[in-house]
Amino acid sequence: SLIILAYSFSPNFLDEEFSGLFSAFQTPVFPLIMIIHLTYGKEPTHTLIKNIPKGQIAVIFYVLCIYFTYSIYGIYLGTLLAYLLVAIYLLFLFLINKRIKK
Repeated sequence: SLIILAYSFSPNFLDEEFSGLFSAFQTPVFPLIMIIHLTYGKEPTHTLIKNIPKGQIAVIFYVLCIYFTYSIYGIYLGTLLAYLLVAIYLLFLFLINKRIKK
């Protein structure tokens, strides 16, 4: 729990560029895992944990898209483009996984 606490409070001591990165990463994942586990049991929790790396790559891709699109298109259009690009990535990932399972 000290690691999560340190991670959660470290943006307070960094400049804006680095503290923004912390808002997109794993702070909310641990409580989500606990809620899923306590509510639904271990099966859905294992599924969630197994798929976290795929979701994390999507989050990193989103942050990179935001970095490049906000300065060019602004917040609203930049966010829309970032969501669209991440949705395309996730659809592509889904199609690849579906093809591999055949």
